[in-house]
Amino acid sequence: MNEKKVAFILCVNDMRAYTECKYYLDHLRVPEGYETDVISIAEAPSMTAGYNAGMQSTDARYKVYMHQDVLIVNPDFIHDMLKVFSMDESIALMGMIGARQLGDDAKLVMDWDTGKVLHNCSPSRLEYKMGNVPYQAVEAVDGLLLATQCDAQWREDLFDGWDYYDISQCMEFLRRGKKIVVPYQEEPWVWHDNLYSKMDRYYDYAEIFAKEYSDIHTFVQTPVSDKVREYHDLKEKMRKEMFTLVDCGRRGELIQIFRNPANRGYLHLKELQIIADIEYLENDNKSEKRLWEKADTAVTLLEKVRDAKFMLKRAQFRLEAASLIYEKCRRVYSPYALSVIQEAYAFR
Repeated sequence: MNEKKVAFILCVNDMRAYTECKYYLDHLRVPEGYETDVISIAEAPSMTAGYNAGMQSTDARYKVYMHQDVLIVNPDFIHDMLKVFSMDESIALMGMIGARQLGDDAKLVMDWDTGKVLHNCSPSRLEYKMGNVPYQAVEAVDGLLLATQCDAQWREDLFDGWDYYDISQCMEFLRRGKKIVVPYQEEPWVWHDNLYSKMDRYYDYAEIFAKEYSDIHTFVQTPVSDKVREYHDLKEKMRKEMFTLVDCGRRGELIQIFRNPANRGYLHLKELQIIADIEYLENDNKSEKRLWEKADTAVTLLEKVRDAKFMLKRAQFRLEAASLIYEKCRRVYSPYALSVIQEAYAFR
């Protein structure tokens, strides 16, 4: 095992997200004597299968398993991670945000109480006070980023999808007498450029998890109502219907939907709301530059919004000169488009 190597391991099915993620990885400061590697696993059947493949393909002692839509904005991340691991050999896994104690039903969507992260939800700065300590021991961390200094097999025999792989791995290390921690962060170390979770099998995996790890925690099995499952199905259906609306060029209808305050502020519709707001402003101000051109599909428009977002964030995180970024953006986008996108992804 290479004691001076850090491997970043990602399951990838979106090359645009991965390209931006790697751009940030390439700008991390690497401590003297250390080397890094980026391992992308394409077409993985599950997160656990992909992570096992990545783990087995590297000799790096330190492995950082992360989502393709996570951008590490702390340039000293590697140094800070190694510092935490050096404090206690029993620390196996470090995450950015976690729970000091698992809830009785193990459904952790809203149970985080430790750490910091930037993301696209509201509020976009999720922060919990830890006190002036180098790290806080927790029972579980979110899978957006999982850094390890020792290995354990990911349970692909139990979790063959995209949920609960992270909480399961925490339990595997706890079974081995290891520690799970969240580091102290003066400012959040990562930005999770998340869309939304479909959660189509989340509750099924919650039941599997509760049964498997009853030796660590006594979980109460709480059935999930059909209404909850129906709600998640309706969110996905609504998003697809709005994509169709855009593909058909029905701009006025899209604008009217989001002029209604009751339809605003939903993460699964955020990018569509941005497109509608830009179209409304560019129409109202008779802008010469238009985001929504005649032949554009919903996918094309989302890519335009995404490209502008990434460029603006590079300036914010000082990866490129702000003056050059803004000049580049102004050549492509109207000031109305840039203002809407910048406001939509501001961190509050």
